[in-house]
Amino acid sequence: MRPSRVAAVTAIVGGVVALAVWVLDRPAARPASPQSPSSAAAAAVTAAAQFLVGLDAQTLLAPEARREYVTRWAGGSAEAELQRIYDAEARRVAPLDGGYSRAALLGYRVENLGGRTARVAIWAVSMASVGELPAVVDWRTLVVDLVHEDHRWHVAHVGETPGPSPDAPPERLRAEARRFEEFGVAP
Repeated sequence: MRPSRVAAVTAIVGGVVALAVWVLDRPAARPASPQSPSSAAAAAVTAAAQFLVGLDAQTLLAPEARREYVTRWAGGSAEAELQRIYDAEARRVAPLDGGYSRAALLGYRVENLGGRTARVAIWAVSMASVGELPAVVDWRTLVVDLVHEDHRWHVAHVGETPGPSPDAPPERLRAEARRFEEFGVAP
């Protein structure tokens, strides 16, 4: 995938307009140092979700807040690339300012968990409406590569792929959706 397409999530509103607003239905604990495979996986999933949730429209469209946020989360040598990606993303979502958007994280899977690295895929849906254009709904899988540094997970890379989407044939949708674990919901 071309780096210019990498973003939190994309929506189509009269062309490709990106949208990076995330809602997580439960508070997440602070990522801890990996101790066992299950606690390391849980900490990696929590970190990936926290990063995406924190990149809401307000943060994305405020240059100083966005840059500070990316700096806080970037791992190792990833900061320059992440800053470039999210600066470009902010330019693409600027036309949505004043519109309405909502997103939800539907599920996750840990695709890779090494000693100090992890790859977490998160299935998400977003909806955007601006002006008189019809609302757009977008289904994405966001892939967050993480590196464990300074006793916590940091973001090394973010990528995206389409779906799973209800537009797919039912059998394929069910098969793809079953590959994700469900997020817990706050009481």
